[in-house]
Amino acid sequence: TSDYINASFMDGYKRVNAYVATQGPLPKTFGDFWRMVWEQRVLIIVMTTRVVERGRVKCGQYWPLEEGSADVYGRFQVRNSRIEMFQDFKLSHLELCDSQSGERRDVAHYLYVSWPDFGVPKSASAMLDFRAQVKRHQEAAFQAMCTDWTGPAGGPPLVVHCSAGIGRTGTFCTLDICLSRLDDIGTVDVRQTVRRMRSQRAFSIQTWDQYYFCYRAVLEYAQRRGLLPPVDEAPGWEEIRASGVRGGRGAASPFLVSAARRRRRIAREGARPLEAYRPRFPDSPAGGVLPRRALCLSVRACVCVRACACGSGARNQRKGDDAQSSGPRRGPRGAWCGPGGTLARYLGLWRRKLDPLLPKRTRSPPGQLREAPNGNPTSRTAHLCRCRP
Repeated sequence: TSDYINASFMDGYKRVNAYVATQGPLPKTFGDFWRMVWEQRVLIIVMTTRVVERGRVKCGQYWPLEEGSADVYGRFQVRNSRIEMFQDFKLSHLELCDSQSGERRDVAHYLYVSWPDFGVPKSASAMLDFRAQVKRHQEAAFQAMCTDWTGPAGGPPLVVHCSAGIGRTGTFCTLDICLSRLDDIGTVDVRQTVRRMRSQRAFSIQTWDQYYFCYRAVLEYAQRRGLLPPVDEAPGWEEIRASGVRGGRGAASPFLVSAARRRRRIAREGARPLEAYRPRFPDSPAGGVLPRRALCLSVRACVCVRACACGSGARNQRKGDDAQSSGPRRGPRGAWCGPGGTLARYLGLWRRKLDPLLPKRTRSPPGQLREAPNGNPTSRTAHLCRCRP
């Protein structure tokens, strides 16, 4: 047999090897998987896929399914001692026994059941609750074993897997890293986090929807923490109450908008000037310098909320045709597509107001700047390009 397993260490926020990202175990790798769990002294396994989805097997049944049952995988016996059912996930308390040494350990197995393959959870709120539960359990389990732990300060790695170990696995790890950073220093960098993860496990986060969901969940978490104003307090915005959300969270999310309601809003507001969507600029602070935290959360996140929820507002133009289309592109994808999207135009409009308030170390270095055409005749945004001396 081979000692190879399709798994990768990934760093967390200020933690080395915080995660083990792996594919769903196959019948021929069940023994290797549990050997890896034993050797790394894993306390919690996070599974973000069902065993069978849409009639297709996504992962092997590598743990005893019934409460009180036990199975043997290689040299390890796994016993399911207790099962707890929650609305969006299932927690199985497993007892792992090494037949060679006779030593026993407890491992918690979390199965998130509301995450479709090649998609995102219906509710960011449910995902945030799930992540919080996993973190609390990890901290409590580590405190119970800290006297026997000689590894990194953060404790044993968290094993996270889906079917391939890159899409939903990467999304969960990205959220955990970004939200931990937000709690610590008040800023987030989703793009750089994903880039670093992909350097450690290729193709982490497979789809645009998964990447977009990371932004959506970060913004909702910031609203929970009071770092962003509630939607109903933002100027010109009404609270959007989502219907049909799992668990009766009907009050919850300004990001869950039905397609029909989005189309009605675009038809009603598509012709309004961009000024109507511009977020309120924060008051000038003492000393004339805007703190980094206020810059990140009050402006950038506010811009993202409106860009994601309103559509792009950009007009399309066909090649060789001077006539522009009569309406904006629909859906959240348009907000991020092309330099003429709402997000790009927001950032262009705000740049002139933000630049004088940025801390000196974040300003652009001195030099001659010129305005260069974007190359897209439909775009109203010009890009600043540095001239060579």
